[in-house]
Amino acid sequence: MLTKTESSLSSIQSSRHSNIRYLRFAELALRAKLAIAWEIFRLQARIIFSHKFLWFMAGLLIYWIVVYAINYNQEMLDRMSVEEVLPLLLQMPLSALAIYLNMQLITSEKDNRTLEVMFTTAGSRYKVWLLRLGALNAILLILAVALSTLAFFTITEVPILPLAVHGFVPAFFVGAMTLYFAIKFRSSLAAGMVSAG
Repeated sequence: MLTKTESSLSSIQSSRHSNIRYLRFAELALRAKLAIAWEIFRLQARIIFSHKFLWFMAGLLIYWIVVYAINYNQEMLDRMSVEEVLPLLLQMPLSALAIYLNMQLITSEKDNRTLEVMFTTAGSRYKVWLLRLGALNAILLILAVALSTLAFFTITEVPILPLAVHGFVPAFFVGAMTLYFAIKFRSSLAAGMVSAG
């Protein structure tokens, strides 16, 4: 049997829960919006990289060390110029990463048997895929800025933001093309071969 204080406490708690009003995203404060956006980005990045982020960064770092060592051991006049930085140090690694990640975007959902769940969400199925593609392209843009900053400090003086944008645009195009071919051919390997070729 409930005592008087326990019953009044339970009635207060039930009235408290019945008065909860959930806000729409547009009605939230800026700090809450940023916290939600960060959490969505973090979760989507985790899904995209499938716990392989450190391997991607290690491969990219090894590539940069090899290119830097080759460039540093050449004569001063034969070293990498501004025109060579964009295709060798930005477009090639970013495009390879975009091809691989977009190849795995659909395939990982099929392997985890969550593809059907993705297409039967309560909201629009396009929202889920737009969030995933938005997170993937945001990661590519952040990596483009990081790589162009690294090129500025290690190879030669280059304009950081224009170089990052010029490196990101081809990676975005190649990634979108790879995702299209992965859906069209229903094979991630065929999509990767067509996009890389």
